[in-house]
Amino acid sequence: MIDYQMIPSDKEIKDSTLNSIIFDDIIKNSIEVCANNLKNIEDKLNNLNKLEIISILSILTQTSIGQQLLDEYPLVTDTPCLHYIIGLALKNEICTDVEPSAEDRKSILDSLETYFANYSFAMRSKSHNTDKDDIIFLAQMHASIGQLNPEKYQFQMFELLTGTFGQLDDYFILNYGFTIDNAIKYSEIITKNYENLEKLKLEESRNNNSDAEKVLAEFFSKTREIIEIIPDDICKSYSLDVVKFNKYLKEFSCSFGDGDTSYISPLDKNVFFIKPILYHSGRYYIPIPQDLFKKLPYIFEKLLGNERQTTSDIWQKYTKIKSDFTEKKVTEYLSRVFKKEDIHENLYYSLKKGNECEVDQIIKYFNNILICEAKSGNFSISPKMEELDVITKKLKRLISDAHNQGIRARDFIKQQKTALFLNSKREKELELVYNPNRTNFILINVTLEPLLSFSSGLKNIESLGIFSNSEYPWSVTLFDLDIITRHIQSPAVFIHYIERRLAVQEENQLFAIDELTFLSYYLEHGNFDIDTDSESEPDIIFFDPSGYLKKFDQYYLDGKEKPTLLIENEIEKIINELEQVRQEGFTNLTNTLLDLDHSTRGELLKYIQIIRDRTIKDGKRHDFSLLTKHKNIGVTVFSQMGNQELVNNLSLHCELKKYQCHANRWIGLGINVLDSEHIISSYIYFEEEWKPDEIMDQHIKLAIDCGLIKDK
Repeated sequence: MIDYQMIPSDKEIKDSTLNSIIFDDIIKNSIEVCANNLKNIEDKLNNLNKLEIISILSILTQTSIGQQLLDEYPLVTDTPCLHYIIGLALKNEICTDVEPSAEDRKSILDSLETYFANYSFAMRSKSHNTDKDDIIFLAQMHASIGQLNPEKYQFQMFELLTGTFGQLDDYFILNYGFTIDNAIKYSEIITKNYENLEKLKLEESRNNNSDAEKVLAEFFSKTREIIEIIPDDICKSYSLDVVKFNKYLKEFSCSFGDGDTSYISPLDKNVFFIKPILYHSGRYYIPIPQDLFKKLPYIFEKLLGNERQTTSDIWQKYTKIKSDFTEKKVTEYLSRVFKKEDIHENLYYSLKKGNECEVDQIIKYFNNILICEAKSGNFSISPKMEELDVITKKLKRLISDAHNQGIRARDFIKQQKTALFLNSKREKELELVYNPNRTNFILINVTLEPLLSFSSGLKNIESLGIFSNSEYPWSVTLFDLDIITRHIQSPAVFIHYIERRLAVQEENQLFAIDELTFLSYYLEHGNFDIDTDSESEPDIIFFDPSGYLKKFDQYYLDGKEKPTLLIENEIEKIINELEQVRQEGFTNLTNTLLDLDHSTRGELLKYIQIIRDRTIKDGKRHDFSLLTKHKNIGVTVFSQMGNQELVNNLSLHCELKKYQCHANRWIGLGINVLDSEHIISSYIYFEEEWKPDEIMDQHIKLAIDCGLIKDK
C-alpha cells in the first residue's frame, strides 16, 4: 500500500517559515519584557519594606475593597502574582524600613500586570517540538492553576482532610504538637481575624477622614497591621491552647531568606506553598489566609516527608488510608446514580495462568458493564522540559496503569462464557455473561489528585506513549465525580454523558482545562455539538472555564440556583419510565433520545401532542415521522386507542422508514391515549448502519403504492 503525504505549496512553506520567525520574535520579546519587569519588582523588594509591599498586595487581591481598585490590573487578581512576589521576597533576608509610596505601589502593579501578560509566551519553547512543547505547556497550566485553586470545594476539602490525615492524629500530636482538626480550626480563626482587622482599619480610616482619597491613603499605610497574627490576643479571644497554637504557627511559617536564591519564575519551587505564614522580626503575618486551609493536604503530606523517604509503617498506613478513602468515596458517589446492589466493589478474578487480579468496582446496569479503577497517588510535578520523563511516569501510574487494569477485567469477561468475580472473602460475588451483540463496556479511571487538562483530553498526551492503543478511559478526579453525581443522578443520563465525553475525546476538537467545564456545557446543551456557523470546521474549540464554572461556584459558595440538566419535562419523564421498565436496548434508546437537540425534541413533543389530540377527537390512529440531518436519527410516533397491534404496526413502519431515509438509528414511540399514566406506551429502537438492499427496495415501493408510508 502506498502511503500518500500532502506536499505543501511554496506559498505554504513560506508562510510556515514566516510564522515560525514571527513566533520566535514574540517569544524573544516576551522574555525580554518579563526580565525587565522582574528586575523592577526585585529592585522594589530589595530597596523598600517588602513586608509592606506584600501586605498591600494582600489587601488588593484578598479583599473586596482591594479588588475594586484593581480594574486596570485584571491579571494581578487572576494570576498567582502574590505567591510570586512572596517567592521573590523569600530569596534573601533584606527588608528595609523604607515605606513604599503610592507611586511605588503603582509601579509594582504595572510590572506585575505586564510580566504576567507576557509570561505564557516567555515560557514557550523555540524548539517547535510541538508534541513535547504542548505537554509542557499543559504542565505549566496545571501548576499555575494549582497555585490558585485546589480544585476542591471547602466541604470536599474537609472530607479529604478528616478522612485521611485525620486518621493519623496520634502521629501529628506526637511529632508536631497539633492535630488536623486543630489546623482546620486555626485556619478558620486566622482568616476571620484577618477579615475583622481589615474591616476595623477601614472603619477607622473612614472615621478619621471625610475625603475618599485620604481614607484610602490612611487605609493603605502600614497595611501589615491587618495581616499580622498576634498569638496571645488570638488565643485569648478564641480560648485556644497557647502551646498547640504556637507550635502550629512555628511549623507553618517561613522567614525572609528561607527561599531558593535561584527563584525567578512563578512555577519554580516556592517554600511559601508549604509554609504559608511569614515570620519576621518576632512577628507572624498571613498574606493569603485562604492558603492556610487550601494548602493543608499538600502541607500535611510534606510533614510526612521523612516517613515517605524511609517507607515507614506510618507512610504505608497513610497510603492505605488514602487508597481506601478514594475507593470508598467512588462507591458513595456512584451510589447516587446506581442502586447499591448494582455496585460491586473490591472484586477478585483468576486468569488462565492462575494469577489473581483485582478490580475496584464493577457496575452491572442492564446490558452496560461499567469497570472502574481508582488511583490515590499524587501528581506534584515540575513543569519543565527536563521533567517530561517524571510527568510521563506519574501519568502512566495514575491513568494508563489503571486503564490497563480495566482492559484486563473487560477482556476477562469477554473470554469467559460466564465470568466469575469473588469478594474479599473469596466468595462468589458476581457472575457476568458476555453477549457480543449487546454488552456495552464503559471504562472509568478515577484519581484522587486533580489532573485537569491531562485527564480531560487524554488524546493530547498520546505522544507520551503511555497508552498501548488509541483507546482511552473516561478519566475524572474524585471530587469532580462528586460534583457530577450531584447534578446527574439518572443512570441513562450518566451513561450518555460519559459516552459522549469519550466521543469528544476521540475527536479531540473540544478543549477544556477541567472536567466540570465539560459538565457545565453538557447541562446547558445536553450534548457536545458545536454549531460554528462556519463553512469550515475549526481545528480546536476552547471552552473558557471562567464562564462555565461560575454557575457551580455560585451554587456551592453563594447558595444560588443549582445547575441542572436543561431537558424537557416530557423527555425526562420518558427516560425515567424507560429506566423503570428496562426493556431491550433501552440505554441505546435513551442515548438516542438525548442525542436529539433541544429544537428537535421540542418539535417531537409538539407533534406528539397534536396527534394525541387528534386520536382523542376522532378515535383513529395518527402518526408522524421526522429525520434529523445532522445526527441521521429518525423518529416515528403512532397514536391510537388501546394497544392492539400497536407494537407490530409501529415496528414495521419504523423498519421501512429507517431504510427509506437511509438512517442509521430509528426510534419508534407508540401512544395509547387510554393510558393516562404514561406519555409513551410502547418503544421500538433500530440501530444498524444503513446498507442498500434490493428486497427492501421492493418493500419500500410496495409500501408507498399501498399508502402504508409516504414517498419522501
